[in-house]
Amino acid sequence: MQDSDEHTEKLKSITAELRQYVEKRIELASLTISEQVSLVASQSLQQLIGILLIAAGAFFLWFGVAFLVGDLIDNTGLGFVIASLPVLIFGYVFLNRKSSKMTERIQAELMRKVMESVERNLPANQTQTENSLKKDGEES
Repeated sequence: MQDSDEHTEKLKSITAELRQYVEKRIELASLTISEQVSLVASQSLQQLIGILLIAAGAFFLWFGVAFLVGDLIDNTGLGFVIASLPVLIFGYVFLNRKSSKMTERIQAELMRKVMESVERNLPANQTQTENSLKKDGEES
């Protein structure tokens, strides 16, 4: 009878530890994904700010080019039209291009970072669980 009670208690203990382990793994995966998403978001924000600064510089440069072309042909309005044509053409081409390659690259990079982070944390957690299970086995 006492053996049966000990086995029942050990089974309950193992079940509780297994449940706790699964919960911790889910929590770890959630935290890892959150960390990677925040990292990508912060990097994207930094790149967006850089792109906006470059765009502002390019805008003023293009504005100067338009005035220069207008002075060369003695017609400021026509200088702006001529200077705006390359920008309009590149903008049209860029908007009509499919961005699936860029999207796939971003998704692949995010998944790679998440998997690396999970793999880094996996051996330590497995070792702790294995050690705790060995201790329970030695006590019996």
